[in-house]
Amino acid sequence: MSASQTPNNSAQPCSCSEALRYLDRFLDHEVDAELTDRLAQHVTDCPHCGRLADAERHLRAIIRSRCAEQAPPQLRERIRMSLSVSCTEFKISGSSSGF
Repeated sequence: MSASQTPNNSAQPCSCSEALRYLDRFLDHEVDAELTDRLAQHVTDCPHCGRLADAERHLRAIIRSRCAEQAPPQLRERIRMSLSVSCTEFKISGSSSGF
């Protein structure tokens, strides 16, 4: 994180505007420990920012749960076979062209 992305005075309490600016990175664990502590304290103390953080966490959990499905085994096998055939054809055609 560059100096332009990190607040200059980390001793001060976090403001709402700062919390909103860094909320995504905070939830993704992409801010340093000092800023994490300040943001965590702010979302605990500020009802508005706490609700926004909770809503974002809830949304992320919903998206994660919806993206956890796997393709049926038969479809995965057909894709694997198709990729295997494509790779074999590429190797055969690539070796005859001198590549």
